[in-house]
Amino acid sequence: MSSNIIASIQPAKERLVNLLLEINSIELKSPEPDATIEQQEILYTMRNRTLEDKLRRIQLCIKTLQSINDDWLKYTRTITSTKKKEEEEKAFEVITMGETGIYQILQQGNEAIITLIMHKEDVEQKLIQLSKEKRKDVEVSNLLSTPNVHLPQLSLPTFNGDPRQWRQFWSSFNAAVHSQPIPEIQKLNYLYSCLNGNALEVVLGYDIAPENYEIVRRLLREKYGDPSAATTILYKELRSIKRDEKEWVKMVEHIEKVIRQLEALGENMEHSSIEH
Repeated sequence: MSSNIIASIQPAKERLVNLLLEINSIELKSPEPDATIEQQEILYTMRNRTLEDKLRRIQLCIKTLQSINDDWLKYTRTITSTKKKEEEEKAFEVITMGETGIYQILQQGNEAIITLIMHKEDVEQKLIQLSKEKRKDVEVSNLLSTPNVHLPQLSLPTFNGDPRQWRQFWSSFNAAVHSQPIPEIQKLNYLYSCLNGNALEVVLGYDIAPENYEIVRRLLREKYGDPSAATTILYKELRSIKRDEKEWVKMVEHIEKVIRQLEALGENMEHSSIEH
């Protein structure tokens, strides 16, 4: 029993040690002096996500290692043989105590959590400050602007992993960012800032590097860009619409909306059956 516990401690300990090294190597440089508010927002948003990712991972590692440690303690209490118990306690002391023991590593992990939380709070405050500065700049710009009519600046689209929204999302992102003559690392920054939910989880492990833009873009397209996935969901939605005499207009509008989406995906609704 104890041999299995001891064998599980080492890989868990190594994961925590490696994660501590990653955390210690995180660079928290300030933005360039001439960086725009938008560039600073992207920098701090990505930094916040990195800190959040490391925080979740280290909390999971500590929980796993602590659980293994607790299992071992419980096991030693069940031993009735004095000699066997002394052997187990000696082995437990070797692995848990000292500078490289798991108690020391767990302490370092908990200290790293405190540091990550502090950095994360600083970054979130920076984002709040930048948001206020942006609103202030807009207000000043509005006061100084001439009475000429200006179209509003469109915000970037967002995507949460719903295959039904992929075509609309990519069309907007393609026009606003992908087709623009800007560096790929900048495109990747914009792409990450548009993702949330399951879509963000899919690509969260990729670093912000120019060579990863096409990899991330291809990964998203392969996972969400298959029209069959969207049509399957839409047909299910269509079949789930219940007849409602009281809300007849809303029901018809819902049906028409789903049908338009299916037609946009190439489905021939004149000959298709809801039982598709």
